Amino acid sequence: MTDLLAIHLMSRHPDEAATALEEVDADELAELLTRVPDKPAIRVLQRLPPLTVAHSLEQLPDTRAAALLAGLPTAVAVPLLQLLEPARRHSILARLPLGINSALRLVQSFPEGSVGAVMDSRAFTLPADIRVEDALRRIRHNPLPPLHRIFVVDRDHRLVGSLAVQDLLPARAKERVERLMQHDVPVLSAKTRLAAVEHHPTWTRDTLVAVTDRRGLFLGVLHQQRMVDALRAQDDGAPAPGSRDTFLDLTDMLWSAAAALLFPSRDSGTATRTQSGEARDEH
Repeated sequence: MTDLLAIHLMSRHPDEAATALEEVDADELAELLTRVPDKPAIRVLQRLPPLTVAHSLEQLPDTRAAALLAGLPTAVAVPLLQLLEPARRHSILARLPLGINSALRLVQSFPEGSVGAVMDSRAFTLPADIRVEDALRRIRHNPLPPLHRIFVVDRDHRLVGSLAVQDLLPARAKERVERLMQHDVPVLSAKTRLAAVEHHPTWTRDTLVAVTDRRGLFLGVLHQQRMVDALRAQDDGAPAPGSRDTFLDLTDMLWSAAAALLFPSRDSGTATRTQSGEARDEH
């Protein structure tokens, strides 16, 4: 009976079902996805935060994860694949129909030395049409503290704006995120050469830039420090001209500390890591 009610809710009221499922952990969501048919499951997965879905897919057998991914629009499936561990990603891709497999692999391929090759694909996003109270709940349930700037996407995962986390805190609970966001957002193409963006104007006022494909699909963010590190590696460790390491480190450190206090993670083991921290390479 419980499964029938869940299937009915997911089929007829996917937005409400997604809101309810945001409160469950990845294991519980994965267990539910093994019991419900593909169609209602896919309708709800499109409405859940990508990290939530990715963590749940990691708990499923490859065949089940592949079946769900195969039913998702490319704009939703690509970010999910990028959030999976490489070995798991390849294993799931191998079980997809050939046409879908080829399309997803093509979209994911970025040349070495390009923005896409070093971007952070685990960047947290918010849908433009949700309320502030729901946005704050998503941030608190996210496994990692948020970046100081959150990018906003539409339901097809196209970039439509951005906002600072602190803009959400004093806002009215029922207000829509799209009313608070900035629409004019600097973006980089995933296939642009890193060397071509070293002196991008955004670096004078921020430490990250959104990365999209040619259709405007949000793929991730490029951290300035990750770019600096990658360019240094290309130059065999030579200092990158005009880099601002001390400023970057201080900015990220202060925001990470503030975010950990404002939005404590449910998983204390991952709360100490920042999304930008994952980008650092040891030299």
